[in-house]
Amino acid sequence: MVSYPEYFSESNAFGIVSDYHIVVDCTDNIAARYLINDISIVKGIPMVYASIHKFEGQLSVLNFNGGPSYRCLFPENETPQVNANCEDLGVLGILPNTIGVLQAAEVLKIILGIGTVLKGVLFLYDGLKNETQTVRFQKNDDEIEKGLRNGHAILNYNSGQLREIDAAEFIEMSSKNNHLIIDIRDDYEQTQPIISNAQNISLDQLENYLENTAKHDKIILFCKYGNTSLLAANYLLKNGYTNVSHLKGGIESLNQDQHDHR
Repeated sequence: MVSYPEYFSESNAFGIVSDYHIVVDCTDNIAARYLINDISIVKGIPMVYASIHKFEGQLSVLNFNGGPSYRCLFPENETPQVNANCEDLGVLGILPNTIGVLQAAEVLKIILGIGTVLKGVLFLYDGLKNETQTVRFQKNDDEIEKGLRNGHAILNYNSGQLREIDAAEFIEMSSKNNHLIIDIRDDYEQTQPIISNAQNISLDQLENYLENTAKHDKIILFCKYGNTSLLAANYLLKNGYTNVSHLKGGIESLNQDQHDHR
C-alpha cells in the first residue's frame, strides 16, 4: 500500500492518480469530490463515490463506461462555499464501515466485470429505518464537458502553485509584513485572535475583499482545520492569483505544535 501524507489538491492530483485505474472517493469534502470527478473524466477511469450524513449514506459509480459524472448528479455552485461535514454534524459510527463495504463491492464488480454496477444510479441507505432505495439520474453532456475543461485546465495549469505550510512556517511568515494574512473562520469558530495582523474575512466575502489586490501579492489563508482555507486557496489560484499559501491542518495544527513543544 502506498500512502500520500498530503492533501489531495489541484497541484498533486494527476500525479497521485496517474498509476491507478479506479478512484474511490472516501473524502468528506465537496471541493475534493469535484476535483476527483474532473481528474477521473480526463483520465477515463471510474469514480466510486460515497457520502455519509448523520444516519444516512449514498453511493454511486461515476464516469463509468460513458455514464454520468458527479457534476451530472450535483452541478457545482461556482461561488466558494462551505458545506457542513461529519465533524460538524456527527455521523453514526458504523456508517462509514457499512458504506465502505458497499464501495468495495462496486470496485470488485468493476475489476471482475461481473454483476450490475451502480452506473447512473444513486443508492441510498437509511440506517435508522434500515431502508434502502435507488434513484436513477441521467448524463448531462454540458456537465461532462465542464468537467473535461476543468480537468484539462488543472492538468495544464502553470500560472500559480499552492503552498501548504505547516505551523512553524506559518508563524515565521506571519511575523513579516510582506504577506496578506486572511482568517476565514466564521464568527462562531473564533475564540481569540491568533495573528494580530490577520484580516478576518468570511469565505463568501473573500472575492469582494480581494477585488483590488494584485494577483501576484503574497496571500496566506487559514481556518480552523485547514479544509476551508484549502478550498479558498484553490479557488484563488483558479482565478489568477499566483502566490497563495494556506495553513495545513488549520489553527488546530498550531495548538498541536504548541502542545508538542511543551
